[in-house]
Amino acid sequence: SAVDLSVHFYIKTSGLPLYISRAVKSADTWARDTDSGSVTFLFDNHQADVVNEFGAEKPWIAIRHVEGTDKQGQYKERGDKKTAFAAQRLKTRAVFDSYLTGPIPDWVCYLDDDMSVNVAVLKEDLLELSPSCSPDCLIAHGELFEEKPYTVGGYCMQSNLVKRLATLFSTKTDAELGWTQTDDVDFNRRVMQDALGVTVTNSERWYSEFAFPEVDEYGDFHKHSFHELSSMYGAKAWDNFSERKKAAQNDVELMARFVPNVAVYHMGYEK
Repeated sequence: SAVDLSVHFYIKTSGLPLYISRAVKSADTWARDTDSGSVTFLFDNHQADVVNEFGAEKPWIAIRHVEGTDKQGQYKERGDKKTAFAAQRLKTRAVFDSYLTGPIPDWVCYLDDDMSVNVAVLKEDLLELSPSCSPDCLIAHGELFEEKPYTVGGYCMQSNLVKRLATLFSTKTDAELGWTQTDDVDFNRRVMQDALGVTVTNSERWYSEFAFPEVDEYGDFHKHSFHELSSMYGAKAWDNFSERKKAAQNDVELMARFVPNVAVYHMGYEK
């Protein structure tokens, strides 16, 4: 049954003030709905004392400092993209390094720190989707970049695939895999697709920042994505997407039904 599934969550975060506040929010909300110790926050070394105090105050979560990741956020604008991408890859490898020899839960989920989880709904979603992709399930909000599928905001990976990836990471460097850039588009292309032959399974109950819900004539909500609108509206897609997403966020009745009933969603949907 869904309730019996074992899931370990890893959250990519930072000790910088903005990200600490997100970690606190996650730890005090949805992380309380998981088994104790099954949420691990992957930090850099910014404000290490503050981070360690945060971990000590919340014994139901775990924290880990990943060396070499202090510049993981510098991929934006004029930042040091090369170093940022290297940090992203180190964080990704940190998720899987203990699973080469240690026990593996039914599912391992790796999420950005601005994503929230309804744990019970997520477990139901994983159970329902797994027959179509097992034993190599990679479940997420799937999008396309240059017609290549990738995961947005994170993913959940089935145990068999976790083991395969841990083994691959133990035998191949990033360079040998051709994985030189990001932990989303490039990870999916070079590692999941090229090396392992695995493509993301899109979930209708995952909403990253590039998705929004709308209600149909029967009162049911449906997922729409930026990529979907890009194929319909071309250059005007972003304006269309932004307008419709904002309308959804401002629809109090819709949000009251939407937020509790999706598996994983961007924090921007919380009021």
